[in-house]
Amino acid sequence: MQRRSKSVSKAAAAAHSEPDFSLEACRRCLSEIGSDLAAFVAAPDGAADAGAAGRLSRSFSQLNWMMSSHGTKWKPELKADLRTVEQEMLDSGLVTSLVDLLLTLLRLRGAYDDLAVRVLLCLLNCTDRSLEFCLQFAKSQDKFFRSYFPDLLNAQDGGQMLELNTASLVECALGIGYNMYFKNDSELYRRLAEFPGMVDSAKPYLVSPVTRVSATALIFIAFAVGDSQAEIFLGAKKSINYLISILRLGLKAPERACDGYSVAEMSKCINRLALNDANKDLLVELNVLSVVKLMLDSPEAQDVQEGLEILFTLSFSQRAAERIKTEFRGHIERLQSVERWSSSRQLNGLAFRLLGGQRSGGEAASRRGGTVGS
Repeated sequence: MQRRSKSVSKAAAAAHSEPDFSLEACRRCLSEIGSDLAAFVAAPDGAADAGAAGRLSRSFSQLNWMMSSHGTKWKPELKADLRTVEQEMLDSGLVTSLVDLLLTLLRLRGAYDDLAVRVLLCLLNCTDRSLEFCLQFAKSQDKFFRSYFPDLLNAQDGGQMLELNTASLVECALGIGYNMYFKNDSELYRRLAEFPGMVDSAKPYLVSPVTRVSATALIFIAFAVGDSQAEIFLGAKKSINYLISILRLGLKAPERACDGYSVAEMSKCINRLALNDANKDLLVELNVLSVVKLMLDSPEAQDVQEGLEILFTLSFSQRAAERIKTEFRGHIERLQSVERWSSSRQLNGLAFRLLGGQRSGGEAASRRGGTVGS
């Protein structure tokens, strides 16, 4: 999945109009980063090598360009090479050095925030693409989760307008945490549970006036906390509305994504939010049902499955159930006649509960079974 903004500026795009997307090019970037990183950190705080910082920024910009969706669209076989690159970053100790660099840059706030953004974008790309990278990163980089993440987020008031670079730093850090939770891996969940300070430091950003920051905080917290903690999401109406909007637009886009978020990602996030009883009526109020209709009418099986899961989860709200019964009878009956969906537990659960139909696919999913497969 390709998620939130991993794009680069138009100027960077122009600079890479004829890019060298290859394993060798990635390794050259890593070599340059290692060399310039040593020069940068060798200088005492406050006297860092500005020339090395500039070279680091350029190398990270090039590496991030290759690691992003731009690189893999240009050269699909690069995906396998990037797995090699990510493992080499871990094995060589470079990832540990990057976390140390981030902590140094946090102490030097201001002059080198642009470099810090590029470092975080690199880690964001790696954690987005690879479960194995996430597992190794989570096991080995205590300093990122225990120190850097909360210290960065606690350094400013999450409810206030943020400078551009600060907003990008916060968004990337939250995105790295979210990438790990989205892998839905029990080992990662157990590991991240050791760092409760991450969620605590993210909560103030739910009301950030920077929409992408508040939305990323919402996504991160939605996957990090139990579904009973409804009070956390109070006041997040703007961000929830934003997520619904980009899911709607992503369903209509050829790349099946919008604003850096994929359809699969946003549909799972909305279903996760819907597990919260307090959010069910809010989602209906924000017209999520019109988006669910698009999903159920989609030729993509994954869209239909995710739409059924959202609809089933929402049906446990009495207000939502009445609307679903009125507006989705035709969709439910039509899908029941399709062999692929006739055994869907969500679909048959909806038919049984709302339309008085019979379940043909076994037991209906439980109330908390919003992610049960077909």
